[in-house]
Amino acid sequence: MSDFTSIEVLYYIDGVLRCESPLRIGSGQALTPGATVDNPIVRYSVAYIDGQVVYNLPYIPGSSLKGVLRNLAEVIARSMGMNVCNPFRSECNAENACVVCRIFGNQQIASHITVYDGIPVRDSKPLTSVPVLRRVGVGIDRLLGGSARGVLYDDEFVTVGTEFTFKVKLVNIDLESKNVEEVAVLHRMLKWLVEEGIAIGGRTSVGFGHVVLDGERTRIIKKELKNGVLQVVDESSLSKKLTEWFE
Repeated sequence: MSDFTSIEVLYYIDGVLRCESPLRIGSGQALTPGATVDNPIVRYSVAYIDGQVVYNLPYIPGSSLKGVLRNLAEVIARSMGMNVCNPFRSECNAENACVVCRIFGNQQIASHITVYDGIPVRDSKPLTSVPVLRRVGVGIDRLLGGSARGVLYDDEFVTVGTEFTFKVKLVNIDLESKNVEEVAVLHRMLKWLVEEGIAIGGRTSVGFGHVVLDGERTRIIKKELKNGVLQVVDESSLSKKLTEWFE
């Protein structure tokens, strides 16, 4: 695997994440007077040039998605007997890094993977509105086991079936290489995304946030630098690639 002094190979993985259960990624904003919901979801605003906001749409922050993917890569790498550091107390550096840091980077190592925000789409076209529902919840009295008096709240969530873009860029990791730890982990991570999916956002312990990557609708585009120009050398569906990698 090369560093960033030159570009040898570049991959774009473009696809669709589908919500198999309600999705809730909180905005983290404190309650304000007049707020219509206790726990709003994160949104981004789209505006005209004059600053007039047209609509606010829920999305999946790339930072949230990258964190979940990194955790999945750590689990996979450990299950394969690879050494994986604790990212919060990592001693990995450019000369001696674990396989996950070599992919996702850390405070001393640049990441070879870029994970973009997930934008709501339908039939691969951006949406201007997304169904968002609310669910009312109550706090539980730990002594009596029933609902606690005065502890009533509501959550926003995105409905089942909503789809978001999935876009990842890989630099100088060739997914066609053999006997390379980084490649082995990434192959299995992508396979997991298609077959099992991941849990992202809040309330995952009660079933929220299960999203799955659509392998048939996800494209893998491989580019190589030739005479100073990036050229597409291969393009196919993720499902086809998984069949090749694991046959």
